[in-house]
Amino acid sequence: MKEYMIETVCNITHVDIVLETHENTLKPFFIDTEQSPLVHSDALRSVIRMNIETNDGICFLIDPDEFYYAGLQCSEGYVYIGPMSDKKHTTVQCRKMLKRVGIDAKEPRQFHDMTLPEMRDIILLINTLLDNPDIEKTDIPLFKEIEIEYKAQEDAEKLQFRVHEEEADEANAYRHGYKEEQELMLAVKEGRTKDAIRLCESMDRDEGRLSNNDFNHRRYIAIIGISLCSRAAIEGGLSPSMAYKLSGYYIQKCDNATSNSHLLYLRNHAIEDITSQVHNVQKQTHGSNYVAQCKNYIQKHYREKISLDEMSEALLISPSHLSRTFKKETGINIQDYINQVRIERAQQLLCFSSYTLAEIAEYVHFPSQSYFGKVFKQFKGMSPKQFRDRFKTDEINT
Repeated sequence: MKEYMIETVCNITHVDIVLETHENTLKPFFIDTEQSPLVHSDALRSVIRMNIETNDGICFLIDPDEFYYAGLQCSEGYVYIGPMSDKKHTTVQCRKMLKRVGIDAKEPRQFHDMTLPEMRDIILLINTLLDNPDIEKTDIPLFKEIEIEYKAQEDAEKLQFRVHEEEADEANAYRHGYKEEQELMLAVKEGRTKDAIRLCESMDRDEGRLSNNDFNHRRYIAIIGISLCSRAAIEGGLSPSMAYKLSGYYIQKCDNATSNSHLLYLRNHAIEDITSQVHNVQKQTHGSNYVAQCKNYIQKHYREKISLDEMSEALLISPSHLSRTFKKETGINIQDYINQVRIERAQQLLCFSSYTLAEIAEYVHFPSQSYFGKVFKQFKGMSPKQFRDRFKTDEINT
């Protein structure tokens, strides 16, 4: 255990860190212990210790007053970290928290607020200084729960999300330094996923205030960041249709978020998703601009009759050249791609709507229900009815 370095972490972060040895002696790594919940509350340490023992040597939890605590097991005993906070608490709130753990303070100490990624990094750093085996961020309870909970919601809801290609110019409201903002946009444009996440998190502490309400402020920051990154993704080669689809989806999710942690997850995952898409596009053989425009046209008009001649005229290319180029670069012909898009939309409706099969066939512009069923089985290996019976959500079933 690198004790002097742990003391340095306490001094820099202003976060209490306490070692409880196997002999039940306490060793704080900081000087002023008068208002330290970890030093004064046996019950608090007991709760953290119990969570450590039931979560493979590590825990991260939040108390009723919305303060975070972490715990790690080490060869000497248990190390407790906290309290930490991802928002500013009033004097009254701090006094209430201290009183709950048995500390009566007329002038309560001020707890420095920090972002959840900063808390995560403190935990990972302390784990390293304890000479423990390396852990990943998703190994930390609560972070892992956030990932699992929101990813499950996202996988279900992403299927039913529809594209609303409405651009919102929010760039003027973005308050970060121009240089930092441009570095983030460049990372997205070049498909550098890890750099994009790192830059985004590093800017969280320098943001200007967009609302007096902390939660609304964080929501606005997340939405603006996602919007800007989607524009950078288009410059990086991602199709406008896909970029708007992804940004629209995540912005709508931010609008329905209920906590700071949910917003953080959505913002980071949106940037990761968008940047990864750019990376994948750039990694592939660069297709012609005509193929990208053709796909975008089909995505917009799949509910209508799509004529090769009309599409070619709109793209200013001959029908034969467009057809040959599309087949050469995608491996499928244009009509198969049209059917693929229509089947993808149809499966969403089968899972998340109560429309009849005939209504769905008409909606995605198949000439008949029987032809819709034939094409659907070619793509999915089962009939539309079999697909609905297998994958329809409980919410629609009820």
